[in-house]
Amino acid sequence: MTDTESRLRDYLDTKAATVPTTAQGPGLLTDTSPRRPLWPILATAASVAAVLALTVTVLTHLGPDKPTPASPPAPRMEGLPFTIIDPQGKGTLHDGDRTVKRPADVSSISARVGDGWIASYDKDATYGLAILKADGTYRPIGPVWADSPVVSPDGKQIAMVVRDKRGDDSGRLAVFDVATGAQVTAVELPKYRTSLSGWNSTGIWIDSHDFGPPWKQELRVWQPGAPAAQEVPVGKGFSSVTTRADTATVVVTQETGDGHCYRAGSLQDGRLKIEREHCNRQVEAAYPVVSTDGRSMLNSSAKLIIDIPSGKTTKLQLPEPIIVWPKPVFENATKVQVVTQAKGNDANKQSLYRCDVTTGACKLLRTEKKGYQIVLALP
Repeated sequence: MTDTESRLRDYLDTKAATVPTTAQGPGLLTDTSPRRPLWPILATAASVAAVLALTVTVLTHLGPDKPTPASPPAPRMEGLPFTIIDPQGKGTLHDGDRTVKRPADVSSISARVGDGWIASYDKDATYGLAILKADGTYRPIGPVWADSPVVSPDGKQIAMVVRDKRGDDSGRLAVFDVATGAQVTAVELPKYRTSLSGWNSTGIWIDSHDFGPPWKQELRVWQPGAPAAQEVPVGKGFSSVTTRADTATVVVTQETGDGHCYRAGSLQDGRLKIEREHCNRQVEAAYPVVSTDGRSMLNSSAKLIIDIPSGKTTKLQLPEPIIVWPKPVFENATKVQVVTQAKGNDANKQSLYRCDVTTGACKLLRTEKKGYQIVLALP
């Protein structure tokens, strides 16, 4: 230890000894409870900071080597990730200026997470979830037989359904830390087919269906750490639920006998308070899409944007039908990307568009050859 470092250590030890053991730190910004005056502690901290700054300057000039500057935070990427899949099933991920060949045993890529993307793999007679890296490799996250991943609103955790074995309906909902891969918490799920439909401020939304008598259709929401998921009452004919991490808005769909109704609202006092209902007789399969601010939803089959507060509708100006699954994805509050599929002579030819929900105008981003698929992922 150098003389300078010794003096710094002695100085910090001396100052630390002058702080009373009953002193409290400033706490959270929202904490308004009375406390002891903080200025003596803050003044001490300022003095220490000044000494540290001076010492770092001295130490920096003791030798010829200069400290490596910290790397700037990664900028938030614009646009959406998407995968182009050729007729042989080989995929290439595109995300901004990054292009990644999808490994042969990776079957789908669903969302950005950390410095990579959450993906599904099927390898050596097992399947599960993994983080795909920019160099084309991946690391599994969670145990085998896991599926239905959703990313937490802060992007730091992934929830998934972990089955007991391949093809099993039973299992548990487990949450894993993206950085370490460690399990954070878990809860048991109903003993019939269950998938996760999103994770927002309300919690993780769980969609359960029993495809045999008694034909149960149930909706639940779970706040990680709670002892059990809360069942949310839904009417007869419930078929799907969707949300986005950025908003508390939830859209459920219900079959009406001659079509589907989209019902948008939020959870209040354990029940869905519906703000807007939109029904369409021509919809055969309803997979609604919600904007990042929760104010708009897309009826893909009808190419229709519904403004949830006002009920105003806007028709998207597209020459071909929208592919309803995999679903379109909102980039932000006003822009949604959709994949369309041509008919007639150009059948099986897919195109990617970016549409403005306020005007209905759509811009063509790319068109693929016949037999190629475009699959969007969440940002």
